[in-house]
Amino acid sequence: MRNVRTIFLMLIMVSAISCSETLKDSGFFDNQSDTSAAPDDSATLPSDSAEPPVQSADGESCDADADCDSSHCECVNFDCSERVCAPVDCLCGYGTSGSCEESLMGMPDPEDCDGVFECETLNECIPFED
Repeated sequence: MRNVRTIFLMLIMVSAISCSETLKDSGFFDNQSDTSAAPDDSATLPSDSAEPPVQSADGESCDADADCDSSHCECVNFDCSERVCAPVDCLCGYGTSGSCEESLMGMPDPEDCDGVFECETLNECIPFED
């Protein structure tokens, strides 16, 4: 039984060597370590020198809280079609430079009172009523 096992293992080894020689002769191993054929993806890698987006100072136009140094992008007019960075948060209000002088009553306040809510009064947000 031991001789049969030895012969079997020898046949497997001879077969493996024969296969590797066939692959070697075919050129299969020629490009295995050659990385010059690999695609250049260096342009898709993030740059270490990438600068974060510049945020706006108070009084400058914005579209979202994240655009502002103060993290407060507030309404300048009643329909909130114009917004500016403001020094303080203004819930349900609008005014010059984002001040909270007037109420956005019945309107949404983007990022403060929006989605399924609307402004009831200055500083008060309630769910929409159908």
